[in-house]
Amino acid sequence: MSNVFKPIGQRFRGELVLLWVTLVWGTTFSLVKDVLLLWPPFMLMTIRFGLAALVFLPWVVRHWRQSRETVLHGLILGGILFSGFGLQTLGLAHTSASRSAFFTALSVLLVPFLGRLFFALPIRSGTLLGVALGGFGIMFLLGQGLEPEVLQGDYLTLFCALAFAAQILFLSEKCRQDHLLVLIGVEMFTVTLLSLVFALFWQESIPTSGGALGELLFLGLIATALTLLAQIYGQRYTSATRAAFCFAFEPVFACLFAWFWSGQSLSGLEWLGAGCIFVAVLLSERSFVFTVERDS
Repeated sequence: MSNVFKPIGQRFRGELVLLWVTLVWGTTFSLVKDVLLLWPPFMLMTIRFGLAALVFLPWVVRHWRQSRETVLHGLILGGILFSGFGLQTLGLAHTSASRSAFFTALSVLLVPFLGRLFFALPIRSGTLLGVALGGFGIMFLLGQGLEPEVLQGDYLTLFCALAFAAQILFLSEKCRQDHLLVLIGVEMFTVTLLSLVFALFWQESIPTSGGALGELLFLGLIATALTLLAQIYGQRYTSATRAAFCFAFEPVFACLFAWFWSGQSLSGLEWLGAGCIFVAVLLSERSFVFTVERDS
């Protein structure tokens, strides 16, 4: 009898881990916004991803010679990820954590269209419905006579969603046979190097006060490195569809944490827009994952 329930228990444990990962990701929007009060954006990213890269260094050193194609894919993914996090971090300096989270979630809506454009993947009906709902959500979030600074942050975050969509698609279509830990390690090192280059170009420096070190350690070691390892573990015991459902709650957790951490909340119209985006993401994630699973 215990053997009958063992797969159910493993799946439940895996999905709990994925929900924990999503919860931690949700906290990062408010934390990054707070750290930006002390640290310049690209120096913040250098420290955050540098810490994460060190966690994966043993696997990179041990296996990179046998994984040349993986290294190449990691370099490409690192460039895409740097674009996404760079735009998101710059956007968080101007918009709220909750708005940033929901705009970032729109990346899921963009994946099928990039897939159609670059890999001739089919677009399912659920995706089209999701895009329509997402469009309404954007209208509700942007159409409120907001200050130009907030709109600037929103637009930067919308472009970050495009970069994250490209990362999701490239990972799904090109990296299925790669050594996953080497791939992540090279990706983290690439983001770190590019962040450092931009920090030096903009003459950013480490704050003399050295503040927010606890938040930086959390962002680098827990919210980046540990969550990636936990994601790998959790997805071993559940389907991609159920994993995507867990990940869809990231902006919800971000909203709740923003309220808990700094008392930020959305207006009625913003909640309506956020709700549209959340439902759109659920529809599009299930549709996209179904296509991937069917074709794999």
